[in-house]
Amino acid sequence: MSATMKREDVIQLARDACDKTKVDAFYNGYWTITQDELERVIHLATQKAVAEEREACALVCDERSDASMNVDLQCALDLAADAIRARKDNT
Repeated sequence: MSATMKREDVIQLARDACDKTKVDAFYNGYWTITQDELERVIHLATQKAVAEEREACALVCDERSDASMNVDLQCALDLAADAIRARKDNT
């Protein structure tokens, strides 16, 4: 789970993962979720964390690239940042 994820974010992930055709996942002060729903919560949290880590890596590439560096290296960093952001599987 992402270090920047707040309690409210986790609760929203849990709500998003739960079956909308049954009683609300948080009902009468208690969570009622199935094993499948719990696994979906974990999957959603993992996707969010990986996406945040990818963006952080891309930002490092962006920050390292500047006009004073070798053109080939600058191009490589730009391509790396684009490739990191383009990856969509988030796993």
